[in-house]
Amino acid sequence: MSDIDKKNEESPRDKLRALFGLGNSQKQGNGYLQKPRFNLWYALIVILLFTYLKPLFFSEQVETIAYSQFKQYLADGKLDNLSLGSEKISATLK
Repeated sequence: MSDIDKKNEESPRDKLRALFGLGNSQKQGNGYLQKPRFNLWYALIVILLFTYLKPLFFSEQVETIAYSQFKQYLADGKLDNLSLGSEKISATLK
């Protein structure tokens, strides 16, 4: 059996270990260590960090203003999407 045939006959367990970066480092024919092609743990960490940091960078800015300032914006026609609640009035600036 040639070296090429041996490399193609890796077991599914070996492929899974290589995917997670847990496989034993094997030397290739030229003496260099084989590097894993993709590490799932790095991708998982990036996804978790993005999920955690997304609200910090992509959330809408909310500002509480005085009622007199709100009335001024309303008189000037600068408000859009007005929402009246029992304890809160919400609007967005145009």
